[in-house]
Amino acid sequence: MQNIIVDKEEDAKEIIKFLEEKKAGKATFLPLSKFNNNSNNNVEYGNYKNGIISKLKDIRDVEKYVYFPKDIVKVNEKYLGIISVFLDKTLIVENIDVAISVTKKIKGIKVVTLNGELFASTGSITGGYSKKVSNILGRKEEIAKLEKEIVSLERKAEETNNEFEDKKAEYILKEKEHSNILNEIYEEKLKIAVKEKEINALREKVEEISEKIKNINSEIGNITKESNEIITNKSIIEEVKEKLVEELEKMNDERLKLKENLNDEDTSSKIEEITEDIMNVKISIASFEESENSIIEILERITSEEKELEERREKRNAELLEYEKENANLGQRIEENTSDINKIEEENVEIKELQNEIRKEKEEKQNIIKLLNKKIEENDNKIETNIPVKLSKEQEMFKIELEEENYIENMWNEYQITLNNIDIAEYEEYYIEKGLQIRDIEGNIMSFDIIKAKKILRDLKSSIKDLGEVDTSIIKEYLNTKERYDYLLNQREDLESSKKSLEKIIKEIAFAMEEQFVSRMDIINKNFKEIFVTLFGGRKC
Repeated sequence: MQNIIVDKEEDAKEIIKFLEEKKAGKATFLPLSKFNNNSNNNVEYGNYKNGIISKLKDIRDVEKYVYFPKDIVKVNEKYLGIISVFLDKTLIVENIDVAISVTKKIKGIKVVTLNGELFASTGSITGGYSKKVSNILGRKEEIAKLEKEIVSLERKAEETNNEFEDKKAEYILKEKEHSNILNEIYEEKLKIAVKEKEINALREKVEEISEKIKNINSEIGNITKESNEIITNKSIIEEVKEKLVEELEKMNDERLKLKENLNDEDTSSKIEEITEDIMNVKISIASFEESENSIIEILERITSEEKELEERREKRNAELLEYEKENANLGQRIEENTSDINKIEEENVEIKELQNEIRKEKEEKQNIIKLLNKKIEENDNKIETNIPVKLSKEQEMFKIELEEENYIENMWNEYQITLNNIDIAEYEEYYIEKGLQIRDIEGNIMSFDIIKAKKILRDLKSSIKDLGEVDTSIIKEYLNTKERYDYLLNQREDLESSKKSLEKIIKEIAFAMEEQFVSRMDIINKNFKEIFVTLFGGRKC
């Protein structure tokens, strides 16, 4: 039985009005004003209790095996009137054997055993095992079971959430590592591009130096050839000079001889001629000496230039060796950087695989959450559908039980008979066939309608058992689960928002890196031209 206790009838009226307006179902109310507990009731209960004990005096240790619920139930005094209505004609006994003995002695009362067997006032016996419990007291075990399931589900949800948070943190960490690796790869590629450009510049410089060395070697060959020609001319000039000196000496000798014969005119003319020839020879000798000096100067200049060219060639060779050494170092560094890039790319592949695994686990967790939400929604729909039906069935059953108890009480009070004393089954088929009914003086149905009522009662009880428990804690569980779902949904939205923000930041960084790379290349090109002009004396690259 499920009833709601209120202070007075007006309170029940207001609540029923509210239920009708909200279409929230039906309920049974027990106004305390209708069930006042007074001294007369206590006296009647005492007499009733003594009468029961006197009827059961044949049962040994009756006080040990028979209990009165009103004495066991502890409630506030203002609720004793309600307790009396529902429990005064009910006994609790030790076991089913004592219950059988009690029902044989006393008719028209309910007897309940400690194991849960029920002997109704109509004579029916209820017992055995029932998986579904349809009363409030029997729901404690179901509530405890559901609470354990709730704790288990909450623990599982918490574990799932913790795993999700761990995977999320790991995903963020791997994303950060992935971003750092991409930045390192980009920087290494920039360095490689710069070094390749430097290598190309060095190669061009080496080719230019090689060309200059060829030109210098050609100039050295020309200068050597000219110096050889000059040396040859010098030897010729010296031979001519020696001949002229000999001729000059001969002329001097002739002039001296002619001076001895000054008186002779022919001799005088010869002396003048010889003197003129001597002057011409001296002039020739002076010119030869001057030519010799100029040749010596030219040779010295050629020797100096040749030495300078040799020094320049050695310097260029040293620079060439240095450039080749630097080129080899750069090639080695490029190989090392290429190896590092390959390792980084392999790590990048592993990170992508890990990201795919995390994404798959995330999808699995989301599918589990969807299944849980679907199950919760189905349970909510089932509860919302079954609660009004169950309440209606329980109310109908309660009304039928009250009517049945009223009939039995009237039969006992007026005729001192019970249903156990009437064999209705013997005439049931005849009544059904003929459509006859037995009624009392007041017109109340005594036999056939009670059988119908019992059948209806059994059907209603079966329907209520099929409906299962009305667990009000399911609503709280639904609210908690919905709150948890909303929290996880917000987390997912935050993750998606963070992902979009990271993608946007990555795009901005990539764009900024491109701009920075272009600006740096412009600066490098500008400085390279200036350095090239400075290094190579105004030439263009």
